[in-house]
Amino acid sequence: MLTDDGLTFLRMSATLALTLPTIKVRVASPTRTLAEIGWHFEDPLGDGVRLRPCAFRVAVGRAWNQRKEGLDVDFCGLGEAEPIITIGVAPGERVLPGDIFQVRSETGGWHHVLPTLLSPEGCHAVLGLDGPPLSFHDDPVTGVTLVHTETDSPDLDRIPHLVAHLQALRGRLLAEELIGDPLVVR
Repeated sequence: MLTDDGLTFLRMSATLALTLPTIKVRVASPTRTLAEIGWHFEDPLGDGVRLRPCAFRVAVGRAWNQRKEGLDVDFCGLGEAEPIITIGVAPGERVLPGDIFQVRSETGGWHHVLPTLLSPEGCHAVLGLDGPPLSFHDDPVTGVTLVHTETDSPDLDRIPHLVAHLQALRGRLLAEELIGDPLVVR
């Protein structure tokens, strides 16, 4: 059955795929691709199913609700195997250490986004008002909050201290998640 960690990764990837249009998620078993999730598909996938992010999010939300009710969750017949989740970004974008997604914004700058299981209020309590202004996108279906900030410079590395600051914030959020039970954090 799907482990807590496997479900957590599915919850986070579902919220990222829905919210960030250039993100693609691939869910695989140890032997084959099960699904590819995204808004746009260019290359053939093979034996997996292609899903839009909204459908994937609803399915993951149902699985999370079943787990909160104490039920075992079997994801796509994985059995005891963990899902292998790969999150890709568009060319020129990147995933920074700490699972911080740096994706293009509509204004030509960059969104820096990191997922957490804490509520927006919990994030605010942990992070306070230090550093750049942060926004919180709450997804009640998956129980994931996206913490994000935006820069207006098209230069990826113009603000090197921002990445270090976000990595420190990510560490503080992860520590708070570890203190609580990942299924009960929200």
